[in-house]
Amino acid sequence: MMYNFFLTDVLEPARLAATLARYFDVSPAEVEVSDADADEERNWDAALSCTYEQVHGDLTWALEVTGADRESGSVSETGLAAALAVGLGQSVLCPAQPFPPSAYWIAAPDGVRARARVYESDEEDAGYTIDAVSREVSDLPRLRVAAQPEVIREHRMPTPVAAELGERLSARREAVPADSRASVPDSEWYVRTRLGAWEALAARMKANWPPDGWYPVDYYREDLEARDELESAIRSLDGEAAELLGEALGKVDGVFRDSTVEDGGAALGAALSLARLDLALRGWWWRCVPDPLPWQRDEP
Repeated sequence: MMYNFFLTDVLEPARLAATLARYFDVSPAEVEVSDADADEERNWDAALSCTYEQVHGDLTWALEVTGADRESGSVSETGLAAALAVGLGQSVLCPAQPFPPSAYWIAAPDGVRARARVYESDEEDAGYTIDAVSREVSDLPRLRVAAQPEVIREHRMPTPVAAELGERLSARREAVPADSRASVPDSEWYVRTRLGAWEALAARMKANWPPDGWYPVDYYREDLEARDELESAIRSLDGEAAELLGEALGKVDGVFRDSTVEDGGAALGAALSLARLDLALRGWWWRCVPDPLPWQRDEP
């Protein structure tokens, strides 16, 4: 296994080695902590290795931990970050997901875990900037607290109905003579992607709004607009394709209805500053909202 972390304060190699030894339940003698450039002095037979490298800006040291796993099972990066934070008495960061690259978790020594938005400068020695955290961090009180919705957009949800529609449309297209297919894929791609967005919203509702338990109202509006586009797009398809889309749409609409309440547009109108009359003229989905409203929750 290999995990990457950033420190926010001083590096104490002996304390770091002791913390890793406790977490992995090994002898401190089996843990090597060394400079990343000190290859000739490395103990390549160590059960657990941690190399460090100085960085600049809001982050001070980069760590790379490699070696044996605990007998109890795999080690979570966030769990190890939390243990390091307590053992070292300082906040520790680790990557949260590949995209966006600015997405990190920050574990504080008092046990608090929060999201962190971190930017790496292109300028030499400028280092890293912690742009914001999702909640206050005790040992870094100067950090700006702000929601980080970009991680929600990158959190993909399963969309089996849209996938099945794509397969059925593709199979249907294969049965069409090659010289008659040119105008088909664009319109079908359009409806598949919109249906995928609509289905992803329904899936988020059922799963209680992963990954952080909330959902921006602007994202919700975009999903409703995708449903609007499906209503128009279905009329651009030929009879059989329109029938397949209608069947798929009915499945997703059913999940959406079961996951929302009809309030005449009151909640959405207030959140988006839209007139109730305006919402009354739109599709029925504009007058349905989840309960509780996901954009009124606090991010963990």
